[in-house]
Amino acid sequence: MEALLVNAAEQLTAIMMELVAEHEQLLHLGQQKKDLLVRNEIQKLRQLVEKEMERVRQVERLELRRQRAVQRLLGEAGADAGIQAVLAVLPQPEREKLTVVAERLRSLLEQLQQLNEQNRMLVEQGLAFVRASMELFAAAEQTGTLYNREAKMDEPPSGTGLSWLDQKV
Repeated sequence: MEALLVNAAEQLTAIMMELVAEHEQLLHLGQQKKDLLVRNEIQKLRQLVEKEMERVRQVERLELRRQRAVQRLLGEAGADAGIQAVLAVLPQPEREKLTVVAERLRSLLEQLQQLNEQNRMLVEQGLAFVRASMELFAAAEQTGTLYNREAKMDEPPSGTGLSWLDQKV
């Protein structure tokens, strides 16, 4: 029985190590994405997102394998079990190996979450800039120009969304 348990634990550890490798790749791609967002390189960003999606699909496949391995260890109750439940049934050497891999994966997930939040904020800032630019162009088309002959800013028409613009130039 213990040999089966050790074998299942080794399989689970191997799957978790693959998950760590995939998440390291996702972290690397996320850093590249952040750089591309800052530099506004949309075409390269599109290509990078395709690579990222392939990594995400691989993580999903590995996650299914991980769930099956946990079920082999814990039975049907393993479907919703956390790492602590798995560790509780393992012999000491396998428990230590799996703990190290699980901690590394947890750390990577936290880093990815932070990086994804930063990238989300960069995207939102970019969209806000685009919206503000479009409002400015739309207002300029409606009035013809925002400046008079003395190169002073005319009063923007109401409802153009230009209330945020400092009108004293």
